[in-house]
Formats: sequence, C-alpha cells, structure tokens
Amino acid sequence: MLGEKTDPEMVPFQEPTGQEHYIPEEALILIYLIDSDRFPTVHSIYTHGLLWSIVMHPCIDPSPESIDYVNPHDFQRIDRHGERPVYRYVFPKFPAFSGVYLQGINKQPVLGEMQGCKVAALFLDGMVQLADMGIYHADISVNNYLMDQDLNVQLIDLGQVYFSLNHDKFQTHYGRTIPFQEYQMRPELATEYMKYKTGTMESKELRTVYLPSDRRDISLWKYSTIVYGFLHGYWPWEESDPKVSEWHGKFSGFYDDVEWDRIAARRLRMINEDISVNENLSQDCRDMLQSALARDVNERPSLQEMNSFPWFSQWSDEERESGRPLKRPRIDKFERHNAGPGRVNPGEQT
Repeated sequence: MLGEKTDPEMVPFQEPTGQEHYIPEEALILIYLIDSDRFPTVHSIYTHGLLWSIVMHPCIDPSPESIDYVNPHDFQRIDRHGERPVYRYVFPKFPAFSGVYLQGINKQPVLGEMQGCKVAALFLDGMVQLADMGIYHADISVNNYLMDQDLNVQLIDLGQVYFSLNHDKFQTHYGRTIPFQEYQMRPELATEYMKYKTGTMESKELRTVYLPSDRRDISLWKYSTIVYGFLHGYWPWEESDPKVSEWHGKFSGFYDDVEWDRIAARRLRMINEDISVNENLSQDCRDMLQSALARDVNERPSLQEMNSFPWFSQWSDEERESGRPLKRPRIDKFERHNAGPGRVNPGEQT
C-alpha cells in the first residue's frame, strides 16, 4: 500500500500446489520475509468474506513467567464449606516487550549505550531488508517493534507501508501528523504548523499542510527519534529536567490544550536550535544522532548511508568479546504488566 490508506489491501497469492488465494498484503510481505529474524513468522491466515486474520508466531520472551509450568492443583481452591472448587488461578497477561517500555524513567534511559546500539542496529537491519524489496514502514512507532530478553528486535504492524520500485512514487506534496505522534515531529513540519494558531488540529480534522517530502525520509526520521528517545530517556528537543512532566500521549492537538505552550516551545526549539546529544555517549553515537536528526532535511543521511555509520556494529564486537549476548534490563513497569492479579507462584500451596 502506497499512501495513507488504513483499509487492508488484499493481494493474490499462489501456493506451491498451484492453488490461488487472496490474502492481506501484510501477510504476503511477511511470507517474503519468512527467513528473516527481524519479523514475525506467519503461522496461518484466515479469510472469510470481508473478515481476515493473521496468526503469527510470537516474539517469545524466555522469562520465568513465560516458561512457567502449570500445576493443576493451583487451579482450584476449596471454598470454606469444602463443597466445590473455586477457580481463582489467574494467568499472567504475557504482554509483548515493545519499545514503549524503553521510554525511560524520570527522563533517564533504561538501556546502556551498547544495549541501545544493539536495538538500533537490529531495528535498522529490518528496515534495510524491507527497503531491498522497495518497501518502507509507514507506521514506525514505539508500539511497533518488539524485543526478547537478548534484545533481538522484530518489526511488527506492516499494515501500512510505502511500496514502489519508482523513486517518484515515494514523493508527497503534503505533510500531516496526529497528536500522539508529536514526539516524531520533523522541524520542517513544525515550521509549517507554527504558521497556524491551532497547531495540529482544527474542528477535529487533521490539518494538512503543503510540504513536499520523500516518504522514505519520513520513515527514517521516525526511526531516528525512537533511537534518540531510548538513548536519552526523553524525546528530541524535549526538556531533560525530570521535574518537567511528560507530555507524550497527553496532547489533544488543540491550541487551547493545557500542554500547548510546552508543545509550541518544543517546536520552536526544533526550528531554531540544533539537536542536543548527551555528551556521555560515544563520539560515533553522537555523530550518528546529530546527522540523522539534522534540522536541514538535505543534511540527513539516506537509509543506506545511515546503515554505514560505524556505531551500529559496536554491539556485536562487545558480544563477541564477552562471549554472551547483551541482556535487556529488568523494568518494573513490564514486570507489573506481566503478572496477573491473584497469581500463585509455581509450587506454592493454595
């Protein structure tokens, strides 16, 4: 799908037996990527009329919660009269560990630089694999990539992609955003929006502005903001002071929103100031971020140029020297989401 459509495209697919089906475009892309570790593997596809479903193998998280055995005796408790079993065992929710959990705590990163380097490099590897097929992810966000405990990354949600074999087809004349994606705002888009008092929205309609752009550059910019975010604990051009509350996800888009003044101030910094990068990061890392998040779109690297930065290979050197994979840190928020209320520990008497 090329463009902003949200309805799934159905495309023809021929099985090795010769039988033909129409399947969702997202499923076809994943079938082409079946040998890649950067994407989930399709298990089965169901279609019925206008309804469809894709079942994929999960990005397994080999944590104690995930491999926990089930003791049948933990499923039931006898009520106080001893008359009948009362089912109170609650399974953990097993949420996927997505980029949401890397957003930082009190504006401090939860990953070290080499851990972040691995996540960034494997994420970028997935984007390069898509680009080799003429595809660019149109919905890169903190929600659309997953990690296991060894920080192996998988990209998900390919329902919105940009696809073309022609350079011209990636060009767009308009720019737009939604409030939840404010953290991925581009300086050139901020410049256009700041011409309007209402900022991003008016009368519940997205404000579209004239802004010739290359969709491939937009995809790479979104990726770059995410990498900056998990290496710093806050978003590009955001105030680093932990006393300043987090605005992400709270902005409604209207100029009279309580967060508008802070959003407007951030956009002005984006327009007038170069990106500030933590001096504790290595020079290679800082060079990559300053280039990827340059205010001038003409100074930003292409996907292929981005992939050539030496920083992206440093995590593998560290793993090779240590002889073990880099590990994901324990994050309390994820642990809480991964535990069901009333859960009984394995082997615990009820």
